[in-house]
Amino acid sequence: MTLAELRPLSTGEILDNAFGLYRRHFAPLVVIVLVVSAVPTILELYVQSSGGFFVHPVLGIMTGLLNIVLSAIGTAAAVFIVSDSYLGRPVDPWSALSRAVPYIARVVVLSVLTTLVVGLGFMFFLVPGVIFLSALVVSTQALVLEENRSPTEAMGRSWQLTKGFRWKVLALVVVTAIIVFIPSIAVGSVAPFLATGPTVLTDLPIGWSLALVLGAVVQLLLYPLMYSVLTVLYYDLRVRKEGFDLEVLAQALETR
Repeated sequence: MTLAELRPLSTGEILDNAFGLYRRHFAPLVVIVLVVSAVPTILELYVQSSGGFFVHPVLGIMTGLLNIVLSAIGTAAAVFIVSDSYLGRPVDPWSALSRAVPYIARVVVLSVLTTLVVGLGFMFFLVPGVIFLSALVVSTQALVLEENRSPTEAMGRSWQLTKGFRWKVLALVVVTAIIVFIPSIAVGSVAPFLATGPTVLTDLPIGWSLALVLGAVVQLLLYPLMYSVLTVLYYDLRVRKEGFDLEVLAQALETR
């Protein structure tokens, strides 16, 4: 990303930039996904395919807690990867993972708070849920990329940044969600027809087990795209509302 490219972007340009970042750094993003998701995914697939949570409650709880902690690390690390690339800095998945560790508690709390707020909005009235979703969508970016912000401060920061642009934000979220989830749904729909009969380790038909595995893999590989879009959106909002491009230019001139 050059300084000339750090400018207000249209919805299509945000998607194009995010896709470019995702393609260019697919390998480090996959490293992050594998590190934080491999073990929880395997455990979750085992629980689902061998009777479910009520058959393995302890393992199910342990898997959930592990998934929460590692997902927080993966979320922050993915944001660091995309942000560093977007600002023209070196990209290193192991450094991103190391930088993400101190944010575990705050990212988990932020995830719980935003899920509660958006969920309650959708539960009682659809419109507030849509408003909260579009207003709080860059809270994670604000928490991770701006120093010393608490989860509630990050939510307030997202609310302020998205004000006046929430239809654009909502359009980006909907389009990206479709791109991320449709392939995994499609794989899950087709795989059960590929084979029948029980697997060696579970009572599920081979096709269903294959559906669980392939659906999870596809979703995990595509999910960093959502963080790419939201991180580019975060910087776009800062450029529009705070002159972030001029701030970066000033910093670049100071280092010469």
